[in-house]
Amino acid sequence: MKRILLLAGVWALAVLPGRAQEPEGLSQDDVVITEGEDTVFQKREVIILGEGERRNTSNPWLNDVRTRAAQRQANTKGLSFTIGGFGIGYNGLVEDLGNLSVPDEYSFMELKPKSITVNITFFTLSYRLHEHIKLRTGLELEVNNFRFDRNMSLMRDPETGVTVPDYDTYRDQDITLQKSKLVTGYLNVPLTVRFDIGQGKQRPFVYGGVLGGWRIITYNKIKADSEAFSGKRRYHDNLNLKNFHWGYTAGIGFGHYGVYANYYPRSIFKTGKGPSVRQVNIGFMLTY
Repeated sequence: MKRILLLAGVWALAVLPGRAQEPEGLSQDDVVITEGEDTVFQKREVIILGEGERRNTSNPWLNDVRTRAAQRQANTKGLSFTIGGFGIGYNGLVEDLGNLSVPDEYSFMELKPKSITVNITFFTLSYRLHEHIKLRTGLELEVNNFRFDRNMSLMRDPETGVTVPDYDTYRDQDITLQKSKLVTGYLNVPLTVRFDIGQGKQRPFVYGGVLGGWRIITYNKIKADSEAFSGKRRYHDNLNLKNFHWGYTAGIGFGHYGVYANYYPRSIFKTGKGPSVRQVNIGFMLTY
C-alpha cells in the first residue's frame, strides 16, 4: 500500500505541473497577444511563455498565436518590389489651379476632350513604415497627347526663336489640317506616402507626394486630306519645351484600382520661349 501511494505521488509531481503550463480549453478566440511581449492572455488566467516553451509547446492554438504574432511583426516593416501598373486619363493645359483654362493670349493652345494621357509603371519599390503606411517610388513612362482645338501646328519663329502657332505654312499651300496634336513623353520618378485603411489585401488607400521627370519624346503630329498633302506627318522638334518637369501627385482607390491626379506648377515651355501654360492630368489607374 505504501508503495502504491509513493508511486501515485511521484506520478502527480511529474505530470500535473506540465499540464498547468498548457491549460485545456484554450481557443483561438480566447487568446490575445500583446506585440513585443511574451505574454499570452486568456480570459481567466495569464500564461507566461518562456523561450523554450515557445519552441516546444504542443498546444496548437499557442503555436498559432505565436505564428500570427510573428507574421504581424514581419509585415510591420520591410521592402517590397512589384512590376507593372497602368493609368489612362485626360491631360489638360491651364493657366494655374485658380484658372483652369489657358490665358487669352494663348487661346491657340486650347485642347479637345480627346487629349489623352497614358501612364505605364515599370516597377514600384515600397518600404513599409507601419502596417498602414508605405513609402513608395519607382519608374514610370508618361505620354501626353495634347490635341489642339484649332487645326494648326506649332513652330519656332525663325527670328525670335519663340514657339508660336503655324497657320501660314499650310494655308499658303491650300492644305486644310484635319487634326493636330503635340505629343510629349517623360520618364517619371515619383516619391509618395501611401496610407492603407483597414485590414486584408483588398482595402481602401490614399496617397500623395511629388514626382519629377525627364522629357524623352517630343513631336508635332498633323493630319490632312488635300491634293498637296494627304495623310499624317510627324515633325520632331523640342519646341522650347523644358527638359525636366516636376509636380504634385495624389490618388485614392480600393485594392488595385483607383483614380489619380497630377499637377505641374511650372509652364511646360521655357520661360519667355513659349506659351505660359501648365499641365494637369486626371485619370484611372491599375496598380500592384
